[in-house]
Amino acid sequence: KTKSEGTELWGSATPHLTEAKTGLSLSKSFIYKVPTHRSIANSFGNPNIIQAGMESDRIRVLSYEDLKLYTDDFNEDNLIGNFQFGKVYRGYIGEKEVTVKIWEDRKIYSCYPGDNEQRLRDEIVLLQHPKVNSHPNLAKLIGYCCEDEEQLGIIYDLKPLDSLYNLVLKDNFTWLQRVKVVFKFACLLKFMHDEDPPYLPFLVRNIDAAHILLDQDYNPKLFDFSMISGGILPDKRYLPNQYVHGCYGYIDLHYCRLGVWSEKIDVFAFGVLLLMLISKRVFTEEDRLNLDVPFVDEWAQSAYKPKRSVMGIGRSQCSLVHRSLQVKSGFYNSDGYEITKLAMRCVEYFPSQRPSMKQVVKHLLDLRVVRRYADILGIDQMLRGDGVRPKEDNLALN
Repeated sequence: KTKSEGTELWGSATPHLTEAKTGLSLSKSFIYKVPTHRSIANSFGNPNIIQAGMESDRIRVLSYEDLKLYTDDFNEDNLIGNFQFGKVYRGYIGEKEVTVKIWEDRKIYSCYPGDNEQRLRDEIVLLQHPKVNSHPNLAKLIGYCCEDEEQLGIIYDLKPLDSLYNLVLKDNFTWLQRVKVVFKFACLLKFMHDEDPPYLPFLVRNIDAAHILLDQDYNPKLFDFSMISGGILPDKRYLPNQYVHGCYGYIDLHYCRLGVWSEKIDVFAFGVLLLMLISKRVFTEEDRLNLDVPFVDEWAQSAYKPKRSVMGIGRSQCSLVHRSLQVKSGFYNSDGYEITKLAMRCVEYFPSQRPSMKQVVKHLLDLRVVRRYADILGIDQMLRGDGVRPKEDNLALN
């Protein structure tokens, strides 16, 4: 995979066809009519249209002035970072700390009139649905703003520690905290990919470390759903001329060449996230402009060199875990080998060779750190609730 191949995907000269064409998708609670971009644009100034089929006494319709007030006029001191189609801020409603997301044209990804309005509507529908809104690793909705096409925003009930992207390189982001994030996010993706007839599985399609916020206890919260498909939302997999193919640095080249969306695209992006967390590597905005800097998965493919043992039997182990993490509490060499091997399986070129997220969770449960530190990681109670227990490990803690 080359950087130039990836660059061609973002600025397509293909005539615009919208991601969401007019159609119908059945839900257990309502019929969700997918509007055209023109109908969305014509709905500005009438929030009742945006709320059609998804009214809730708990969800507040806000003005853009409200968002400015909560963020101190989008003060840079409150900026957490960028997401695919905008920015995310810390906000304050009185004494309550919240998260504020606003859409804007970052000029990196192709974005046409009406696109962000549709993304906002999909997210409102998604985060109010009972199948979704109770999940502990999805951001919870407080309210939204939709005054015109350049004044779009959402407020989440989340006191953010920071984004995962901002924490990856931090020395005080420990091995145990990284394992907690990895395991809980893997469980979230397993949940999203689970079949729930008559619905299709959800496909996130734009997984990115910048789209995951951590709360004060290092629980990951996915907060952006700009490209989500399936589930209670329309199936967008086969719409023509889809001009955004994911997030830079997380793109599945096999999809780019064949144009077939599947759950294995999310698995690939998860593998990139996993490699970032264990190796303390990120792909930055500056890297995007430098064709000589490899993507994280490209670096891993060149660095992962399991060799034949001296006796010529089997293969020696290879770990891509950063040296500074290997001295942290809870790290075991065997886990380093296994989690590296799992990450490399997730970024295999052929989707058929990648595991499912269900298999990923199973492999993570076998890690020694998970077996020993389930309580500390906040995993034990969640596993009991799902009727799943990690394998017993009777060794005393060091």
